[in-house]
Amino acid sequence: MSKIRIVDVRDNPNLTIERAGKMDVQVTYNVDEQRQYVITMPKEDFTPEKAMAKIKLDEQERLKLIGETFDVQKG
Repeated sequence: MSKIRIVDVRDNPNLTIERAGKMDVQVTYNVDEQRQYVITMPKEDFTPEKAMAKIKLDEQERLKLIGETFDVQKG
């Protein structure tokens, strides 16, 4: 995995019915100068360690698909 740089961490209200009135934490991070991603987690579960673990999982999943090609059929 490449180095990750955290760009921003902010609280946002969750807009789903199930979590109405609760807050989430959005962590924006850069993989390099061209690729920026965001993870979101419930504020009540947030710790820096959990955020980093979620970023690592996010990157592992993304790397599985990079370079893949597939056909999209209409219908």
